[in-house]
Amino acid sequence: MEVSGRWCPRGRLQLLNSLLSHPSRSYYWKAFLIYLGFFLNTFTYFFYSFVFFRFFDNVIDYYLDVFQIKIHFEQKEILFGIVATYVIYLWIKLFAQGFDGDAFSHIMYWRYRLINKGEMIARLFGGLTSGVLFGIVSSNMLDPEIPKHAGYTKEEFVASAFNGCTKSRTIMEILLQPVFSLRIARRAHKLPFLGDASVPFIYMTDEYTLINRYIVIILENFVFEFSFSLAIYMALSHYMVARHGGHFTGIYILFKRFAAFTANSYLRNIHGVLSLDASIAIRRYFQDENFHLLIVRVLANLLAALIASFHFNPLKALPYNKFKEVFVNVKTSKLEAIAPKGMKDGLVYPFNIEDDDLDFTPFPNTFLGRLFRSCSSPEEHAKTD
Repeated sequence: MEVSGRWCPRGRLQLLNSLLSHPSRSYYWKAFLIYLGFFLNTFTYFFYSFVFFRFFDNVIDYYLDVFQIKIHFEQKEILFGIVATYVIYLWIKLFAQGFDGDAFSHIMYWRYRLINKGEMIARLFGGLTSGVLFGIVSSNMLDPEIPKHAGYTKEEFVASAFNGCTKSRTIMEILLQPVFSLRIARRAHKLPFLGDASVPFIYMTDEYTLINRYIVIILENFVFEFSFSLAIYMALSHYMVARHGGHFTGIYILFKRFAAFTANSYLRNIHGVLSLDASIAIRRYFQDENFHLLIVRVLANLLAALIASFHFNPLKALPYNKFKEVFVNVKTSKLEAIAPKGMKDGLVYPFNIEDDDLDFTPFPNTFLGRLFRSCSSPEEHAKTD
């Protein structure tokens, strides 16, 4: 591998080329550049969306205050959904660098044989670490959007959040309440992962009710996170087939936004909020500091991605011409080996592709992509999307 390009200082080219001369070093260098691309792109998107949504939030609050207008919380959320359309459009048109994707969606890409394992790991950790950094930055810059230790106090367990109906129950309470017993609740009270949640309970008389309610609220968040994440990943599977069809990326992101609005309309009554992305879940942890919700969100998101990739694969058999269009990372030698014999456009099955048959995805034709391409191999300069 030979590094060249105007972005790399001439004095360091010889040293860098010698370091990357071994094939394995070239492999890890490319993986690092991909990691860096997803880290920078995701962090920038978090910062961009925060600035825009905070700006519109302040504008809306200002006009409501000036004209003394009262608006329901859900109506305000609808306004934010409309604003999100333009915010996402501007991001895609002006700022996106082509290193986009939910953290665990890259596991699906790998399972479908669209990318190799090294690229999957680089993409995954790029998204997760960007969530960590932005979480640290935002927790020191902003007031938390979610109450600290949500669900830890007695007041936050009462059902008054359901429009004053104090006898209301959550879905998981209805399903699981008969299963719980005082003995089970007390055992759960002693589990290490519920340790920090149990601290306030020793000062309260109705310990059994509070522990039960905390458990079912955590499970409620898991069910919603898993269900909506699964729907998102099923939509993403179709995007993988139709990704050459124009602005599907924007449609997909908007679908996520409105799916989150639908679920949050309910979850906010039990002090919950949907993430739909592990990097967002990690970012939110630095705001709400609720370790249990972090585990629930990440686990639900991961399970949804795995189930979608195992049981919902629209790419398991494709016509050969469509296969070459979608599986752009398959090496030429492998494409020739799996070409249908005597058939112009016979079916091809991606499960025959091994990890060694896949190259890294070419860098996108964006500022960041061109920068990385200039510090990559000469062959990379000739590649385009």
